[in-house]
Amino acid sequence: MVRPLRELHGYQLEATDGLVGHVTDVYFDDDQWSVRYLVVNTGSWFDAREVLISPKALGAADGETRTIAARLTRKQIELSPSVDFNRTVGAPYGAMTYGAGKELARPYEAGDPHLRSSREVIGYHLRATDDTLGHVEDVVIDDETWTIRYLAVDTSNWWFGGHVLISPRWIRAVRWPERLVELAVTRDVIKHSPTWKPTFPITQAYEDSLHDYYRLRQAWSVDRRSNEAPLEPRRE
Repeated sequence: MVRPLRELHGYQLEATDGLVGHVTDVYFDDDQWSVRYLVVNTGSWFDAREVLISPKALGAADGETRTIAARLTRKQIELSPSVDFNRTVGAPYGAMTYGAGKELARPYEAGDPHLRSSREVIGYHLRATDDTLGHVEDVVIDDETWTIRYLAVDTSNWWFGGHVLISPRWIRAVRWPERLVELAVTRDVIKHSPTWKPTFPITQAYEDSLHDYYRLRQAWSVDRRSNEAPLEPRRE
């Protein structure tokens, strides 16, 4: 299911032997736009400990029970590598191993400059090809493939009450030191895209209308690179 990350906050991991911890954040690859780790708090309010869990060890999220199935025991999750907040997001972590040494994520011996926290990107400003607009208010995730499908953008400081979804395919660059996302389309294209209400679910019909809109408008884009990979509606 496609859902904003804020909906996943607080979901518990259902290990093979019981519930453990809850989701607080994700680390994603800003080149592939895929979730690399879930950050899970396995402690209590007075003894918080956040660990990194690879999506390779997880199933899909269950909205009714607010749980995510994990192919790990409670002990394996509790002993997973901790998040070191003294490091930069792209700083090196050791190999991610669980239990008897089964590796579920590749090691980062030299660090990974593409590894980013969703906490970091939320609040970034956006700049279209012709002017600035809005800021990132959330990250939208497909919890079956664990990819980032959209950035949820609040444009209310530009036009009244506007909330839109931006596909990573329409992002030209993310300038992390400047806290800025550069888009490959004009503000007018964004303004007339199908609006999204944060309280509404992201349905297949909405996604189809969104991708159809951009597929039709891309011929008018001032950035010709956006015409190289047409956006097609996702088909099941």
